[in-house]
Amino acid sequence: MTMTRRTFARLATASALAAPYIARGAEAPTLIIAEPLHYIGYLPLYAAVHQGFFEGIKVRVLLTESGAAHTNAVLSGDAFGFIGGPEHNAYAYLKGAQLRSVVNIVNRSNTYVCAAKGVTFDPDDMAGSLRGKGFATGGLFGGTPNSTARYLCVSNGLKLPQDVHLIETSQAGSLAAVKAGQAQISIAAEPVMTEGIEGGIWEQPVWSGPKAFGDYAFSAVNVPKDTIDKKHDQVVAFVQGMRKGLQFTLARPPELNEVVKKEFPTMSDKAVKVTLDRYIADQLWSTDGKVSEPAWENAEKVVMAAGLLKQKVDYKYVVDPQFTA
Repeated sequence: MTMTRRTFARLATASALAAPYIARGAEAPTLIIAEPLHYIGYLPLYAAVHQGFFEGIKVRVLLTESGAAHTNAVLSGDAFGFIGGPEHNAYAYLKGAQLRSVVNIVNRSNTYVCAAKGVTFDPDDMAGSLRGKGFATGGLFGGTPNSTARYLCVSNGLKLPQDVHLIETSQAGSLAAVKAGQAQISIAAEPVMTEGIEGGIWEQPVWSGPKAFGDYAFSAVNVPKDTIDKKHDQVVAFVQGMRKGLQFTLARPPELNEVVKKEFPTMSDKAVKVTLDRYIADQLWSTDGKVSEPAWENAEKVVMAAGLLKQKVDYKYVVDPQFTA
């Protein structure tokens, strides 16, 4: 669906008419959403907060920045929900916990492969292009960029660490590793990807996760099943606000740049434009918040190949689609 400002206004109005009932005079509860990093891919959430799209609730985003801290914040009751791929719900399920994705944000694999200047990379010969190279993962073990790097190696018949030297580091660390010559290939995402291009460190991406995988449950908001059962109206209010945030981001009104500047004040106007252009062209953001079964299956196969998920977990144990039906 092409998202214009008129379409956004119509959908926002329809969503408002269906808003859950909140008793007058009741104090709006504050819902904490734990994020694993502060990331422009989560822009629809930030937009929903800044534009006041959450009705009857207040939403605060909490940066957790260490391994599984975002998931643990929810499991411990310190946060209402967390941003992450549904695979985290699958990990929890196999350990006896019940978490569900209730609304999608990033519905494509936000992973791109960039090669250092002068390095030949043929996406049709992934094994030959990666063998013997230093491959910076763009994220630490357990994160989706790291899992994608591992998937690209293993699914193309390469053994780790014998055939490829994985340099497991952050996005910024990956850029530094390529610049220093320690890695020749890197998983990248915006705005670091454009920073590397403009800095002459690597070329335009040679492989695109959004194009390779299609629908992919990359970053959803996940909550405990117990919260769905006991605080159903809060989940409804949150999902409706998130859907307005998605619509607003895709409509790309002038106010969106103001949201970006508030959340990422060091980004240049050029970097903002390039990032938004790329992400909208690559259909990175969900249009409706749905997490489809094929989107989960794509994510599942990546983390299984990467060795993080040891057995398949059915869609119904990781996603609750009722809020976006």
